[in-house]
Amino acid sequence: MSAPPEAEYVPCPREGCPGKVRSDLSRYTHCSPVCQNLEFEMNRVETQSRLDHTADGDAALTDMWTALVTAADAWSEYRQAVIDSSEVLQVDRQKRTNRRKKRRRGGVKVRLRHEAAAARQEAS
Repeated sequence: MSAPPEAEYVPCPREGCPGKVRSDLSRYTHCSPVCQNLEFEMNRVETQSRLDHTADGDAALTDMWTALVTAADAWSEYRQAVIDSSEVLQVDRQKRTNRRKKRRRGGVKVRLRHEAAAARQEAS
């Protein structure tokens, strides 16, 4: 039986996001629901800015856009921190796994030596 094909990842479509999306999962368009909502809100505010051209409306839309971009930048920074830490944590997990494997192998050897010594003692 052959192994399943390796999943292919594509960049998240939200501008500035370092996340990746599995291309074989068509129901997900972004790396996270937060990215999807941020892009939706950016499109909504951008559309609203084309429709409303009053001085008060422009000031409110500018404030909304600034807050939205700040939130998007903070989310991108968080996503990058998650990516960076997962690489570090993966190395730590691999080291722990290797140590466990060595202990198990050592434990089996010790047990086998004790069993062999007990068998020799019984034979004498």
